[in-house]
Amino acid sequence: MNPKDTNARPGARAELADVTRELQLHQLELEEQNRALRDAQCALEESRNRYADLYDFAPVAYCTLDERGCIREVNFTGASLLGRDRLALIGAPLQSVVRMDDPALFWRHIAQCRKTGAAVSSELSFTTADARSVCVQAISTPEFDPKGQLTGLRTALSDLSAHKLAERERDVAWRAESTLRQQLERIDQAMIAVTRALAGLRGTSNLDAVLQVIVKQALSVVGAWYAAFGSVTADGAGFEPKIEVGVDPGAGGQLSLLVCHGEQTLGALRIAGKRGGATFDADDRRCAEMLARRVGVALEIARLHDAAEAAVESRDHLLAIVSHDLRNPLSIIAMHASLIARSEGGDPRAQARVIEDSAARMSRLIKDLLQAATIEAGEFTIEARSESPGRVVEEWIEAEREVVAARGIRLEAQVETGLPRVHCDRERVRQVLSNLLENAIRFTPAGGEVRVGVSSRGPDVCFSVSDTGCGIPETEQPRIFDRYWKGREQGARGTGLGLSIAQGIVRAHGGAIWLKSAPGVGTTFFFTLPPSSAADPIVPSAPPQQLDEDRLRGLRVMLVDDEAAAVKALGFLLGSEGLVVSEATSGEQCLGRIEHERPDVLVLDMEMPGMTGLELLERARARRPGLPAVVMSGYTSEQRDVRQALQAERVAYVDKPIDLDRLLSVLARVTDA
Repeated sequence: MNPKDTNARPGARAELADVTRELQLHQLELEEQNRALRDAQCALEESRNRYADLYDFAPVAYCTLDERGCIREVNFTGASLLGRDRLALIGAPLQSVVRMDDPALFWRHIAQCRKTGAAVSSELSFTTADARSVCVQAISTPEFDPKGQLTGLRTALSDLSAHKLAERERDVAWRAESTLRQQLERIDQAMIAVTRALAGLRGTSNLDAVLQVIVKQALSVVGAWYAAFGSVTADGAGFEPKIEVGVDPGAGGQLSLLVCHGEQTLGALRIAGKRGGATFDADDRRCAEMLARRVGVALEIARLHDAAEAAVESRDHLLAIVSHDLRNPLSIIAMHASLIARSEGGDPRAQARVIEDSAARMSRLIKDLLQAATIEAGEFTIEARSESPGRVVEEWIEAEREVVAARGIRLEAQVETGLPRVHCDRERVRQVLSNLLENAIRFTPAGGEVRVGVSSRGPDVCFSVSDTGCGIPETEQPRIFDRYWKGREQGARGTGLGLSIAQGIVRAHGGAIWLKSAPGVGTTFFFTLPPSSAADPIVPSAPPQQLDEDRLRGLRVMLVDDEAAAVKALGFLLGSEGLVVSEATSGEQCLGRIEHERPDVLVLDMEMPGMTGLELLERARARRPGLPAVVMSGYTSEQRDVRQALQAERVAYVDKPIDLDRLLSVLARVTDA
C-alpha cells in the first residue's frame, strides 16, 4: 500500500462527511421550505374558498362581462336577479337573458368603461325571463392583462326596484295630495259663499236663496256648464230640478249625487257639461261628493233656521191670539159680572148667558190651541171604527142646520148611494166637517149656499164642503193649512187653527185634504177617508138618549179639586140637580173621608199639588175596587195621565171649563144610572 494513498484516504473521508452534512442540512431546508410552501398553498386555497363564498353568496349581484357583453361569471344573487340558473348564464350575452328597456344605454355603458378605463355607473331597466320589471344601478370596473388589454368588466348590480317603487308611490301621493289640496281649497271657497248666504238668512222660506248659492258654487267647483238641485222621482230613475243655473250642453258627461244629512235624503245635485270639452273624471266626482256632503250640513242648518224662525213666528201668533181673542171675552165677562154685582143693566139671566157664551168662546180657543199643539207634537190619536159615511154626514147636518139657517145660508147635502163603510173616528170627522163649515159660512154672505157632498174616489170615500163665498186667491192657497195663518180677506176673524186641525185629523186617519177655489166663485174643500177593514169594530148608530135627571137624584158624588172656588161652584150646580155632593180640596182629604162617606162616584181634577188625580184614583180604588170616576183636566184627553186613567174600567173624562149637561150625561153613563 502506498503511504500517500493511506494519507489521502482520511482526508477524503472527512471531506465526504462534510459534504454529507451539507446535503443533510440542505435537505432539511428543502423540507422546511416544502412545508412552508404547502402551508402557504393551503392558506391560499382557504382564502380562495372564502373569496368564492363571499362572491357567490354576497347580497349584492356581481357578474363579470367581457367587452361583447357576455357573462363570464355571476354569483347566486346575480342569477336570482336575472331570473335564470347560474350555469345557464355563463357565456350568454346579457341582452339575450333580459329585455333591456334601452339597449343603447347598455352599450354606451360598456363603451364608456372601455374608453375611460375607470369605473362607470348607469341606471339600467330591463324585464327578466319571469316577467319582472327590474331597475338596477350598474357599476362596472374594467380588468386589464399585463399588456394593458381589456379582459373584462367587473360589474355590481344594485337592485333599485323597491326604491323606484317608493319614489313612484311618493310621486303619486304627492300628486294626490296636491289635487286634494286644490279641491279642498275650491270647496272651502264654495262653502265660504254658502256660509255667507246662511249668515244672511232673515225670516222663513230661505231655502231657495241658499240653494241658488249652492248650485252656483257647484259649477265653479268642478268646472261645468250646468248645475241643478232638485228631487229624485218616486221610481228613483228621474230627476225633478228645483233650482237650475246654466244651460245643459248635452255633452261632456254628468254627475248625479244625493245630498243627505245623516240618514235623511234632502235632495239631489246634478252637474253636467264639463268645461273644455273633456269629461268628468274621478277627481271631479270626488270633489262633487265632498261638496254634496257639506251641502247636506248647510241645508240642515237652513232648515233648522227656518224651523226656529217658524217657532218664533208661531209664538208671536200665539201671543197675539191670547192677547186679542182671550181678552175680548174676558172683557165681556168682567163687564157683565160688574153689572150683576151692582144689580144694574137689565136682566141678570141675560147677562149670565152672555158670560156663558164668552166663556164658551174662550174654552173653544183653548181647546183649539191644545189640539193644535198635540197634532204638532205627534201625540194626536183617534179611536177608529167602521162607520157609514152617509149616516155620519146626515146626523151632523141635522145638528148644524139651525145654526147655519140663522145666518141666512142654505145647507144642503148630496150623498152618493152604495158607498163603502169608512175607517174613522166619528167625533173627529164631525169636527173636521164643523171646522170646514165654520170656514165656509164665515165667507159666505146671507142668501148663499153651503153644500156637503160624499162620493167615492177610487178605493176611498171623498167628503166635500163647498160654498158660494168670495173664494181664496191663488197666491194664498199654498199656506191655507198653516197654523195661525189667516188670509188678507179674513182680517182679524178666526184664529187660523181650524183648517190646520182639520188637516191633522184627516192625516191621522190616513187620508188627504185639499181645496179648489176661484175668487168671486167660491171654495170647495175635499178630504178622503180609507175604507174600513174586517177588523174594524162596527158600532150601530143610534140617536142620543135624553137624560133622565130623576135617575141621578140622590147619587153620592165626591168632588175633588185644589181650586176651592171651583169646588164650591160645581158642588152648588150638582146639588141643584139633586145630587148629594161632598167636597175635598186635596187627595189626602179625599182618602181620609172616602170610607166614611162611601161616595157612588169620584169627580176629580187630574192636576193637583201633592197627589195627582191619577195617584188619587189608584189609591182610592185600592180601598174601593171598581169605584166609578170622572176625571177633569184643563189640558186635553191626549195628556199622558188622562190616557192612562181612561184605560181603566168605568172611568170617563170631561174637559174644563165644565159643561154641566155634559158632566151629568157622563155621570149617568159611568155609574149606569
